[in-house]
Formats: sequence, structure tokens, C-alpha cells
Amino acid sequence: MFVSKVVQLNKLVPFLSKVRYFATPADGVKLFTKSHEWFLPANNVTQGKVGVTKHAEQQIGDMVFVEPPTVGDEVAMNTAVGVVESVKAASDLLSPISGNVLAANQEVVSNPSLINSDPEGDGWIYEMTVKDKTEFESLLTAAEYQKL
Repeated sequence: MFVSKVVQLNKLVPFLSKVRYFATPADGVKLFTKSHEWFLPANNVTQGKVGVTKHAEQQIGDMVFVEPPTVGDEVAMNTAVGVVESVKAASDLLSPISGNVLAANQEVVSNPSLINSDPEGDGWIYEMTVKDKTEFESLLTAAEYQKL
């Protein structure tokens, strides 16, 4: 009897090793997408700022134009909500989660190079509400993002 329980547990170990444990996000702790956007939760994880990662900024190059989503727009996770354009190319900005747009960073609109100088700080692009906290499960922690 004891041996069969050990065998059963051993069969579970490979499965358990593949489970991704996800902690509830916290204010001030960035989460990332595989498409190189970041989300910085705030206000008890009910809203947050969105921008592009340093990696994305380096790949895109010198920013010349930013079109954030319109304030009041409802945005869906993984859909194009805006555009960032460099001297090399234009890229869609994807929403990391679903929610409503609260604000657009007008500093970035008037000075797109702010994304180049501080992509994960003052170079944020828009602020939004959080519609569905379960969507955070598909975002990456900083450690997971570094492995991409």
C-alpha cells in the first residue's frame, strides 16, 4: 500500500514541475508581455501605467511618433491600441490587459524620444483601469521576462 502511494506521487512530480505558480500582482511591481509591453499596477491593482520595454525600445530605434489610445476607450487584452514609430519602422502597441484608458502621456506624444531615454519610467504611454484581474495570469514577472 505504501509503495503504491509513493509511485503515485512520483507520477505527479513531472506534472507539478510544469505548473506555473502565479502570485497576485502588487502595486509598483511591473509585469510584462511576450510582445514587450509592461504594466505597472497601482491603486490596489485597479489601474496602472503601460509602456514598452527597454528591449522593445532598443529594437524599434529612435522614436519619432507615438499615438496612444484615446482616453475613455475600452481596450481588450492583446489588441492593438496605439502605434509607436521610429526612423526604422512603425509598431502596434498592444494592450497587456483589458480595461478603460484613463490618461495618455502627453509628454511622450510631444516628445517621443522620452521612450528612448526612459522606456520603463517617464516614457510610459497610457494609464488604464483593470477590468479582469485573472488576465494577470498570462503576464510575465520580471524574472520570466528576462528569460525570453
